[in-house]
Amino acid sequence: MKRSALLSLLLVAGCTSAPVPGPNVISTAGTIGVGEQRVLVEFADELDGEVTGVLRNENGSPLERVSGVVVDLVPGERVAYAFVFTIPEAEIYQATFEVGPDESRPVGFTTVDDPVQVQAGEEAPDVDGEEVAGSVLVFASTTWCQSDSCQPMIDVARSVAPESLVVVEPFIDIEVEEESDLELTPTVLDWGLPSQPWLFVVDDAGVISALFEGGVTEAELREALES
Repeated sequence: MKRSALLSLLLVAGCTSAPVPGPNVISTAGTIGVGEQRVLVEFADELDGEVTGVLRNENGSPLERVSGVVVDLVPGERVAYAFVFTIPEAEIYQATFEVGPDESRPVGFTTVDDPVQVQAGEEAPDVDGEEVAGSVLVFASTTWCQSDSCQPMIDVARSVAPESLVVVEPFIDIEVEEESDLELTPTVLDWGLPSQPWLFVVDDAGVISALFEGGVTEAELREALES
């Protein structure tokens, strides 16, 4: 399956001081396509209150306003917000974030026509030669996870869908001394995953119905399974 090359995130210049501190898009470059897209954002400091994301075009004109969902990437230590934006076409976009009357500086991100990872609506590739219809798959290494968010995603999936959960180790051999010695499995390459952790919901027909990068809430996963 041909995938676009990874694109670097573009940070759009804004004011140097902002009431809502330091938004940073942490969805991996090249993974945000068109249509309904889940974009993960972290902030420099803890926020107090509901966060609203404002999707803007490259020139800053507002296109959409959506509420953010709090995602515990590492419970008690690291929080992000998920915003489901409707992306009209592959372009450069800006987003600002509001908490009450305060607004952040703009942050930029690039969307693509052909994301690097497999997408919702596509047939799920095999995992180690086995079909995965009716599964919840978490691609995560608890041994070599740089962000410490792998185990929390596994825990959420185990809590919501223990009978369907399949945890997929991304590396061929984890008994290595250096990270540079790690080698991705053919499965990870087939799925086009540029990062970890990822969670995929695969329906009974073997089609991907939902996907989440970095972290997921129990409510998000339950909704994905019910729909």
